[in-house]
Amino acid sequence: MNETESEGEGERANLFPLREIPTAPGIIGYVNVPINTSDVRAFKKEIGKLIDDPLGVSERLDEFLRTSIYSYEDLTAILRSLFNTEEREMIRQAEIREWERRNPQSTPGDQKWPSQDPRWNAQTEEGRRSMINMKNIIIQRIREAVPRGQNLSKVFRECQGKDETPTE
Repeated sequence: MNETESEGEGERANLFPLREIPTAPGIIGYVNVPINTSDVRAFKKEIGKLIDDPLGVSERLDEFLRTSIYSYEDLTAILRSLFNTEEREMIRQAEIREWERRNPQSTPGDQKWPSQDPRWNAQTEEGRRSMINMKNIIIQRIREAVPRGQNLSKVFRECQGKDETPTE
């Protein structure tokens, strides 16, 4: 699926978050366990709109993603299912701005938020940590993605009708 496809079109049949399983006595491995994309679509209906409630959207998404570790590919597919292109770009830009603000002498923000699958290895601690970090970064940046002016525009759209009292 490419960036220009609309939400839900071209969506993968399954998403495969990582789950811990014992592979031998005292050894834990990680396998991909499918989740149903209809769950993601149903979640999209209850999540709300990013522009209207970025804090609520981030909290609900955190609850939805909390139980598993997701690969780069799966996180990207989930974001494509839940958010339109403009919203995904707002989230990405919020991440880049924040990273560069906090780490001016470090890796550029667009490298911390890869545009292509970095092929993190789920069987290594470093790979899983990168996957968890990306998920956490997404949640944090959703909270900051919507410019304040767009949040306030909703307030100013509300007007008192000529027959309404101020308490209605």
